Amino acid sequence: MEKTIFRAEKNFLANLNNTHCIPLAVNTIAGALFHYHARGDIHLRMKEFLALASSSVLRAAQELEGHQDAVNNQSTLYIMLDEFVNKCRWLSMDVLEACLPYNLVRIAYQHCYQQETDSF
Repeated sequence: MEKTIFRAEKNFLANLNNTHCIPLAVNTIAGALFHYHARGDIHLRMKEFLALASSSVLRAAQELEGHQDAVNNQSTLYIMLDEFVNKCRWLSMDVLEACLPYNLVRIAYQHCYQQETDSF
């Protein structure tokens, strides 16, 4: 399995692994599917999706605690959840904070920036 590492570049038009595209794609597809079913509760379904996704990420982090590859992958997943909320018009940062401590997201960004500067 290929390592997934978020590239902390200021230019998000393209990077080595295009990780920034995943939150936009999930947001677009989920929004379209929830709209297609015409239940009128897209906001609630997106909140539920975020709660399930963040719960799964936190559970996986506990199970794989101590593995260096897991730390890199967890950082990427925290940032992807943050990007998902930033790109989603039905969610706000307070919803993310209720599901996932934002301190983990800040540490993930810091970890990625440090990794990138160490590689130079």
